[in-house]
Parts: sequence; structure tokens; C-alpha cells
Amino acid sequence: MSKELYKGSLQVLILRVSWAVIGFAGQIIIARAVGVDAYGQYSLILAWLAVLCLFARLGFDESSVKFVSRASQDGNAGVMHAFLRYAVRYALVAGLALALLGMLLLWWWRPQESHTTAWLLGLAMLPLMALNNIRQGSLRGLRRFLHSQLGDSAIRPLLVIVLVLLASRGLQQPLSLEALMWISLAALIFAFVLGGVWLKRALPAAEPLAVDAGTRREWLRTSAWMALLSSSILILNRTDILMLGVFVPAESVGLYAAATKIATLFTFGLAAVNMSIAPLLSRAHASGDHGQLGRLMQKGTLISLAVSLVLVLAMWIAGDFALGLFGETFLQARSVFYLLAASHVVSALVGPTGALMNMTGHHKAYALLLGAAALVNVLLNVVLIPAMGIEGAALATLISATLWKIYSVFYVRRRLGIRPGVMSLWQGRAAV
Repeated sequence: MSKELYKGSLQVLILRVSWAVIGFAGQIIIARAVGVDAYGQYSLILAWLAVLCLFARLGFDESSVKFVSRASQDGNAGVMHAFLRYAVRYALVAGLALALLGMLLLWWWRPQESHTTAWLLGLAMLPLMALNNIRQGSLRGLRRFLHSQLGDSAIRPLLVIVLVLLASRGLQQPLSLEALMWISLAALIFAFVLGGVWLKRALPAAEPLAVDAGTRREWLRTSAWMALLSSSILILNRTDILMLGVFVPAESVGLYAAATKIATLFTFGLAAVNMSIAPLLSRAHASGDHGQLGRLMQKGTLISLAVSLVLVLAMWIAGDFALGLFGETFLQARSVFYLLAASHVVSALVGPTGALMNMTGHHKAYALLLGAAALVNVLLNVVLIPAMGIEGAALATLISATLWKIYSVFYVRRRLGIRPGVMSLWQGRAAV
């Protein structure tokens, strides 16, 4: 399993770095094509879509990793197809209902006319985004890491880049927010169709097996807890931008969004580990191999920490250069970038404790922990944003992330008997 972890993490890391170059270039091109104000509005729309998508998929994107992986290991393709049919039906109905509700609210509220079309186009993307997330989780459960990320992380942003460049050159003027949303919708549809083809090819041929009500309740209950977990993560990751949209002008939101995009580079190591380690932890836990759990955590921490340290050095040298690529105005977000980067380094020091809790039956405790952290994050944003502006939002993120990560270390050590994070490296072993 250790060899699988190194191979999987390296594969995902290489791909994420490659895709990050594409995504980063895309954000620079978008920011320069539409301007800082429209870029801020665009970031707000995407942030609200992420919140709505959470309810549309109800945790089935994460539970699909667990249930598809389990069915694959047991050789039970019928159960796998039954679960996916259940998850897709829920996400499709919920996504369409939420999109319709959002459109009705827009009709009643009638925000600035110049942005109504952009919001409507964003809502049209909602059902496809929910189904895409479930497809990604299913491919991860089948250990098709490349295909799970390729459509949305590489092909979709690359298509946006091409279309934005063509549109901006053709118009010979700044691109409108509405045009950008049309481009985003077209790219999403293309990625959705392509991802569906990949999943169909990856799934073993079988008819969906008839399952009892108890099994369906287990699927829904587990997914609901993972939805609570995902909602907490989303609040931790998006509250800052959503609340900045309330307290500060769109231009400031654009500055903050640019700093967030660059700081996200520090998540590469841990994200690569989480994606590849989750199925391995699930298998080790199912077989009762406690020692293997510890060894996986030790190696996972080593990978995430090594990547983060390399990025710290790189961003210390070239941080201002990276911000300046968005435009000279974006250099005002320098302090925000350093605060956000620090929060991601803390996560790397702790290691994949969340994946461990999620895959060993402690997903409820993990969800509650993240819920508490999300509440702290909201309260800190309410206090710090009016006082400090965008720097206050970044500081709130750093404080809340540090608190819940430290608590997760003590939880894993006490309940699972595993030394997580840098503790495992100092002790020279991961389990006791």
C-alpha cells in the first residue's frame, strides 16, 4: 500500500502542478480580460454556486469514494451501480430544484440589471456541477485519479482560457461578466459530457442490484454526515469571500480572490495525498491493519510537508511576481497572500487527519469538528472584516484553520492511537 500511496500521490501531484499552471494562467487572463471589479463579481458568483452545489450533491461526492471503493474491492458491481443510480437521481432532482428556486428569487429580488443574466447563467450550471462532483468521487473510488480530475482541473479551465482569449481579441475591449459566464457554462458542459464517457468506460458492466431500504438509509445517512463535513469545509474556504461581498466593494473581493488563487498552491501536497490515500485507508481499516494505517499517515505527512516547504521557498522568492501577473493593482493583496499561505502550511504540518477520520468510521466526529471550526470562522470574519478589511478575512481563516487542525491531532492520537502529522516523523513511527 505504501508503494501505491507514493505512486498515487506523485501522479496526482504532477497532474495538479500541471493543472495549476493552466488554472493560474486562466485566472490571470480572466482578471486582465474583465478587470478587477468584474473579476470580483465573478468570484462571488462562483462562491455562491459552491454553496448551492453542496446542497445539491448532499455529500454523495465524498460517500461515492467510500462506497464505490468498497463495492469494487468486494467485486460487487451490482451494488456499485445501484449506489450511483441513487446518488445521481438525488443530485439531479436537488440541483434542478435549487436552480429553479434561485431563478425565482432573482426574479423577485431583481439585483442590478447588469448582473442578472450572469447569475442566471451561474444557476444553470448548478445541476451539472453537482453531477460532475459525484462523477469525480466515483472515479476516485475506482482509483482512476487522472480521469477524476482531468476534465474539471485541466480541460475545462483550458477551454475557458482559449474562449476568453478569442472573445477578448475579437471584441477589442474588456470582456463583460455575462460573456465570461457564457464561456464558463460552455466549458462545463464539455467537461460534463467527457467525464460521463470516462466513468461509463471505467465502471464494470452490471445491472443495478435491488437493495433494501436499510442499505439506502445507510447511503443517505453516511452521505448526509459527509455533507455536513463538506459544508464545514466549504464555509472555512468560502466564508471569507462571501462575507467580503457584504462588507467591502467588489474590487476588494477581486484582490482577495487573486491572493486566494495563489495561496491555494500550498494545498497541492496535502490534496495529492488525500486523493490517493483515502481508498488505501479505507482498505486498511476494513482489513483491521492498524499498523498500516499508521504507516500510511506517516508517509502521507512526509509527502505533504515536503511539497509545502518547497512552495514556501518558491513563494518567498516570487510571491510579488505572482501577484503582479494579475495586474499591478493586485500587489495590494500581498499581506493577504502570506496569511492564507500560512494557514495551508499548518494543514501540511498536521497531515491527512481528515481523510483518516473520514475513512475509519469517525466521519461524524470529523463533521462536528469542522462544523465548530466553521462557526468560529464565521464569527471571526464578522469581527475582523469590518475592522481590518481583506486582511481581517485572511487572519480569520488562519486562526480557525489552526485551531481545528490542532484539535484533530489530539483526537486521532487519543481515539485511534496514531501519531499524526509531524509527531509521526519525530517519533520515527506512526502507530503505538
